[in-house]
Amino acid sequence: MKKMPSSLCQISRVSTSLPGFLTFFITFHICKVESALFTVVGPDQPVTAIVGEEIVLPCHLSPNMSAENMEVRWFRSEFTNYVHLYRDGRDQFGGEMPEYRTRTAFWKDGLTHGNVSLRILNIRPSDEGQYTCFVNDGIADEEAVMGLKVAAVGSNPIISVEDYQPGGIRVTCRSAEWYPEPQETFNENLGGKEL
Repeated sequence: MKKMPSSLCQISRVSTSLPGFLTFFITFHICKVESALFTVVGPDQPVTAIVGEEIVLPCHLSPNMSAENMEVRWFRSEFTNYVHLYRDGRDQFGGEMPEYRTRTAFWKDGLTHGNVSLRILNIRPSDEGQYTCFVNDGIADEEAVMGLKVAAVGSNPIISVEDYQPGGIRVTCRSAEWYPEPQETFNENLGGKEL
């Protein structure tokens, strides 16, 4: 009795009979599906960016495989309104969301190793939110969802004495251009508000 090959993908002989043809077709289909299995992996925690700087939203295929001939689409809430689209071996400019035009860059050097990360330039407060990295290899598609938090470093605090009051003095601390804005709290021990 003949020993069967360990993998269906190793079958090399095909009979010209109908059962042989069906075996070949099923084997070919299974091999094709097996080769298309991948996942898209992004960060578990939100990525934090500073206003005016650039940030990389990290994303890669697992296992590592070339994404050069795949569609890679980065979008926010709607699939058709994309932040960046790579398809047919090149970036597809013209249909991206207007607020991201000329502000995104796709790292093509890493595509052969499954790196599908996206760089966003000149971060704005409106960039904060959820992003989806969608990858389609023509057979299957997978996606990873990640969050982006945006912060702005404000001016150095300026502390000044405002007024002398019975039992103490009134001190004010001023700083501007923080995003998100600091929350005010009342401290009874100090007899006033603090940031």
